[in-house]
Amino acid sequence: MDNKLTILYDYRHEGRAAAPLETWLRDNRGRINDMRLFYVIKANMQPEITKFGIAGLDGGTSGYGRLHQYVIMYGQNNPRNKCTGVKLYYLAGTKYNPLVQTVNSLVFKKELFLKRELKDLAQTDSLRGTERTTMSVSNLIRLIDRSSNKTSSEQEQELRKSQRIKASEIDFTSDKIIEILDSSSKGKGKTKYLTKWSRPYVTDEGPVYNTWESLENIKKVKNAQSALDLYKSQNPKKVYRD
Repeated sequence: MDNKLTILYDYRHEGRAAAPLETWLRDNRGRINDMRLFYVIKANMQPEITKFGIAGLDGGTSGYGRLHQYVIMYGQNNPRNKCTGVKLYYLAGTKYNPLVQTVNSLVFKKELFLKRELKDLAQTDSLRGTERTTMSVSNLIRLIDRSSNKTSSEQEQELRKSQRIKASEIDFTSDKIIEILDSSSKGKGKTKYLTKWSRPYVTDEGPVYNTWESLENIKKVKNAQSALDLYKSQNPKKVYRD
């Protein structure tokens, strides 16, 4: 089954007006259920930085959850405070299909293309990857259009056992933490964290997106600290033995 990329929002089609992210999500939440998404946003507190990325890699409401995290992080747009809020400039996606591996999905390929093209303009640090750039939004989306011409649909592919075994291994150097879902501090042992990853790990029982990990393993991932800080701020009464 072909699965073509659908443009859900493009600021160029809206009189070059970006949408307040919280408003767009409120009005369009149902449209992005069960979709893999590619997005371009800009936080009001960092107008010189444009952020692109992917979300919804495990279907369901995960795409909404990832985008809503930015609203939690930066707050809602407020005319009285120009430093709060985040704007949506571009959003496209494909219907989630478990037979299409994440690495073969259009949104993953689009993000990978941009990372390679924008390597010299990436604004990275110890917590963030290469998805932040100083390129203008207009030039970035023109680049996105160019990459769209190379692949316009994705194909289903049955996973071989060797592929499943490879996919079940966490690559701490390239995989990302979407969020920390839970924690457990049993007995006197160190805390384990239920970690949601950026791509599925396909086992004989099916795709697995969440694994229990020690702090030692989690901290091998670039964006680990920000995910941990967010979880702990939302769960201040939990016991942590790190």
